[in-house]
Amino acid sequence: MADTAVGVHLASEQIAFDDKPQSFGRQAWKRFRSHKLAIVGVFLFLFLVLAFWIGPRVSSYEFDEINIVDRAQGPSGKHWFGTDDLGRDLFVRAMRGGQYSITISVVTGLMAAALGGIFGALAGYFGRVLDTGVSFMINCLLTINSLAILLVLGVKFQMTPMVIASLIAVLTWTRGARVVRALVLQFKEREFVLAARAAGASNLRIIWSHLLPNVAGALLVEATLLAGTAIILESTLSFLGLGVLPPETTLGTLISEAKGAIDTNPARVLIPGGLVTLIVLAVNFVGDGLRDALDPTHELEL
Repeated sequence: MADTAVGVHLASEQIAFDDKPQSFGRQAWKRFRSHKLAIVGVFLFLFLVLAFWIGPRVSSYEFDEINIVDRAQGPSGKHWFGTDDLGRDLFVRAMRGGQYSITISVVTGLMAAALGGIFGALAGYFGRVLDTGVSFMINCLLTINSLAILLVLGVKFQMTPMVIASLIAVLTWTRGARVVRALVLQFKEREFVLAARAAGASNLRIIWSHLLPNVAGALLVEATLLAGTAIILESTLSFLGLGVLPPETTLGTLISEAKGAIDTNPARVLIPGGLVTLIVLAVNFVGDGLRDALDPTHELEL
């Protein structure tokens, strides 16, 4: 009987421990870990980043090294991805292009999220004229074909990775702004904001310290999805010949340079195209996982 009583007591303690409320961060982490595609996306993205930055170091070729003797070759033991029309090693160039493509996508996501967070928070909190102006600007940008604008600006500006990222961010921040504006409209009349206002906090302090931290999760999700969009836009821009200037390259530039060899050497198109696809998939998988993990209404399966 004593053993039974001890067992019942231990079981009750275990149940009480299991029922102990968990922090939102821990619940979000468990939800993210349970999202299998998100975990695949994280490992795939990390693998690609390591490959892009370490790959050129294990090769004996430079990304702009010309060798006419070995030009236009297919994949081989000497040149793993083959060579282009100037005899440049495509493995090193693909890794170099992947570096720029990753950089453009990450910088674009961060810049677009920052712009969207600032404009969305200001519009939602202050309302009235400012909200009308920001909403009008958002609607105008949403009616514009981003690719068409990029093509026009690509002719005007000297395209570098930072310029491309900045242009794409300026054209795509509206998605995050709409999400942040809607959330700020919900939060600005909540008790914690009213308490901060009653305590004498300034409007900018309330926005920075109380509202933005509460919309950071949604903004992070938008940043990851915008990073995937940036990869597609950059690749399209480079494919149309308005990417970074030679001898620098991106994955989209490699596809553009190889489009004439699609019949004779399809690997020149398929390899950089496949890398673009993998980057976009990895980023979108992570974005989907973050969206589910940071949604407080999502039920955690234990």
